[in-house]
Amino acid sequence: MIFLKKGWHHYRNVAQGLLNLLELREDSRILELACGTGACTELLARFCNMGEIVAVDRSPAMIATAQDNVTSAEVTNVQFLVADASTLPLKQADKNDLKFDLAICNSAFWQFDNALRVLQDLQSLLKKEGEFGFSRPLWFSSDEARDQFRKEVQEIYSKYGIAPNPNRSGRQPFNYRELLESAAFTVIREETYEVEMSADARREWRAIPVFQRSIDRRPEISANLSSEMRQELQEAWRLAFPEDSGKVRWRAIVASPCEKS
Repeated sequence: MIFLKKGWHHYRNVAQGLLNLLELREDSRILELACGTGACTELLARFCNMGEIVAVDRSPAMIATAQDNVTSAEVTNVQFLVADASTLPLKQADKNDLKFDLAICNSAFWQFDNALRVLQDLQSLLKKEGEFGFSRPLWFSSDEARDQFRKEVQEIYSKYGIAPNPNRSGRQPFNYRELLESAAFTVIREETYEVEMSADARREWRAIPVFQRSIDRRPEISANLSSEMRQELQEAWRLAFPEDSGKVRWRAIVASPCEKS
């Protein structure tokens, strides 16, 4: 399969877990946000072979990769669009039969800078009975475990006299229920599932630029960490991910627009 050559084929397995939770039909009209390499796009196009897939990504390079992958898979019911998900150049459809049955975002919605705006736009693009499905990684077993890990890392830095990085943005906690509620969506189905992932694939996946935002990039710091500090950081990581043994946990969430009063 060409996705193995293009890289990050892990997303195809993640997409399958999300699609299992969706009510897909052969004639479904689907809007896919942040299509990336096209791993999810190809699965959608194969299942909904009598429908239409509009796949969007803000990166022209990713769109080109997705087009190559989908063309190689010999599916033709996909329209690709270079656009930011928060400023979609799609007209609001007046007739319900011109709107989308489903909107999907495989492994990217939690990265969006303006996710609320995206949800508000989906309100006008989805049919009355339409649904929005997305997947998110479960890095930690709980919010408490995440906060504890961050606290321990900070304590290690402080112990060795290294100040916090003022330019370190990191990923903020993603409360999808509050976000959906603020955009007048309600969660109707969700499920946690595991995806097999080799150690090499895991390293490749975590090297994707968006994941690097949480890393301290000060070269004068990272190049001079003592071996003792490195060992303590590695031990904190090991304790935070005790089940890091070839599987990655994900959660698939499906929401629908609330009835307008």
